[in-house]
Amino acid sequence: MFGNFTRGTSYNGSTGVSIPPFAKGGIQNLSLYMHHVYVLQSDKNKSLYIGMTSDLNRRLGEHNSGKVYFTSRHYPYKLLYYETYQTRVLAEEREKQLKKFGSAYYALIKRIKVNI
Repeated sequence: MFGNFTRGTSYNGSTGVSIPPFAKGGIQNLSLYMHHVYVLQSDKNKSLYIGMTSDLNRRLGEHNSGKVYFTSRHYPYKLLYYETYQTRVLAEEREKQLKKFGSAYYALIKRIKVNI
């Protein structure tokens, strides 16, 4: 479930299932190992932006402070939607899928609009 962790010795020396590194610091550290695909909407012109990050709060702050070139002309942004993945590869695949503006993109936009 958590990457390449297999049966063996845990960090405290007992036998059994290995404990992933974030378990030592509690569940709050889980987000350090997760990757997010997100959809932002500009308050200025209602345009949408799709991106990927491992730190959603930091990245939203960058978008809203004008530090991201592509979104700097249309900020402030609000977070409409995000998905969380265990690996960067999975998040990148989903981001690419959405940025193709095919059926996955339109299905997601339809789901978002129903919930706004």
